Amino acid sequence: APVEEVSKSGEVEVTYILPSDTILKSFKGPKYGVKGLRDLAGTQTSLRPHLSLSPLMRVKRDLENTLEIIYDLMICGFDYYIDPIPGLNLKKMEAIINILKDVGKTVGRYCIYFVNLAEEEDLFESLDRAIESGVNGLILPFSNPNIISISEDPTINLPILLKYEPIYPNFLLSSHSTMLLAFLAGGDLLYHPNYSISSMREVCSNNELKDPLNFTSINRNNFPMPVLSIFSFTPFDAREIASLHCDITLNFVYDLHSQYEVLRNLTHLIASQRLSLLGDGEVYR
Repeated sequence: APVEEVSKSGEVEVTYILPSDTILKSFKGPKYGVKGLRDLAGTQTSLRPHLSLSPLMRVKRDLENTLEIIYDLMICGFDYYIDPIPGLNLKKMEAIINILKDVGKTVGRYCIYFVNLAEEEDLFESLDRAIESGVNGLILPFSNPNIISISEDPTINLPILLKYEPIYPNFLLSSHSTMLLAFLAGGDLLYHPNYSISSMREVCSNNELKDPLNFTSINRNNFPMPVLSIFSFTPFDAREIASLHCDITLNFVYDLHSQYEVLRNLTHLIASQRLSLLGDGEVYR
């Protein structure tokens, strides 16, 4: 970052904040990456960006209506369901897993259900309970010191979404450095809360991701971990995002203050926009 953006007196200049070379070299990297996630979701031949669903539970809504919304969006071809609410709700988890199975039988492909363990105090106990319940994805905090051991544990054979928390000193990291660190830490997806097209364009540029410590240099065209960012959906946004031609994950956030029928109509709009704008040749019922 330029000096003037960090210190008004010009005495401090921050360029990168990274772990030591020793720590970096101990990282193994993700088990899955883009290709593995495409295999899990059944989209191996598709070049489109993956789509994800993460409805905001801002109002109290009964579980049945929420599950109807999730089912509709999965049928329309969403690749991930990312639970926005931290914690283990076994009743809800079982219901969503049953939806995954039903959708898989209906359309021949599967949605990856990421359960949110980002705020669990006993992470390992919660991991065991989540895996036993049958979830096929995990949300873990980017800052947790156990991330590396979890990602390298052969018994935890699930894709990991790392939740990035923009707290000091992480907010000083560039988007590229953040992606590089998350990749090295063993994540398969990075939850990066960018809310603008311009910041997404920066993150998804085809520039090389260079590690100042010369640990590695990764070209964005071959970067093995998609970035998950939050967008409110409009047709204009879809066209703009599609023009990036990057293998990214898009997250359409739904405000459940809206009426259910409006959400249902929006579901079909998203499906049609995706098929026409993102060049997906797959057919869904």
